[in-house]
Amino acid sequence: MVEVKTILFLFVIVLIVDRINCGMNMAQFQQMKGMLKSVCMPRSGVKAEALAKLKDGEFPDDDRKLKCFFSCVLTTGQVMKGGKLNVESLRRQAGLLPAEVKGTTLETVENCKNVEGADSCELSYAFIKCHYAISGRENFLFQ
Repeated sequence: MVEVKTILFLFVIVLIVDRINCGMNMAQFQQMKGMLKSVCMPRSGVKAEALAKLKDGEFPDDDRKLKCFFSCVLTTGQVMKGGKLNVESLRRQAGLLPAEVKGTTLETVENCKNVEGADSCELSYAFIKCHYAISGRENFLFQ
């Protein structure tokens, strides 16, 4: 039941921010990331250690749970549907991010929107790896 409440809360936050056409501050962004993590870690079964290694650029190609964690994040964040990235939604939501990460995220959307994957987990992982290649450690959204 907690998962449903969390997802509904995230949905309401996204709708509110979208309706009033203002962005989030860093504290709100960090809180949203924490909520996505709390929903998607148990759903995917990914280990915290695997997520911690990402900030150092360690993206193992054999960790299916890690790949599916990002599928959950992008789907729950409403930027992926039916196993495909929703580029317009990515652009819209990137525009609502705090100024500290907005530019790099918009650059990611434009440069990574055509990544491919055999399924939603592979596609999500390819998108996140592309994001890291653009953002580097300092601006990586999933630290």
